[in-house]
Amino acid sequence: MSEWWERETLRFECEKGCTQCCRRPGIVRMNSEDIRRAADYLGLSVAAFKGQFLSREGTYWNIEVMENKPCPFLLESGCRIHPAKPAQCRSFPFWDENLVSQRTWKETQEECPGIGTGPVMPSEAVHELKRMG
Repeated sequence: MSEWWERETLRFECEKGCTQCCRRPGIVRMNSEDIRRAADYLGLSVAAFKGQFLSREGTYWNIEVMENKPCPFLLESGCRIHPAKPAQCRSFPFWDENLVSQRTWKETQEECPGIGTGPVMPSEAVHELKRMG
């Protein structure tokens, strides 16, 4: 059985200057490739990057975003590590929790102005983005 979003036309394009997803409370999990890429981008060792920006939960390394504490990489001008941002960030808004139903997708649209704009997202691309998130 196919997913609802495979039968619908989804459009998405990040809106210039929008940082709503960077302020959304939650956990951004970083895998070893995400960590290495971001550390290299900032000119830090992996150990220094982890110590300065991440918390550890079991085998996961996380960025914790809270209501009163946005992502530590969020600047007035946007993402400080945009070219090296984690896979989870690159895959927003195509997260499982947002694609559960048309209702959850519409709710996500209320905080993400890029939903419903831009090019049509082929279902293959949505599948790939979901795997990243």
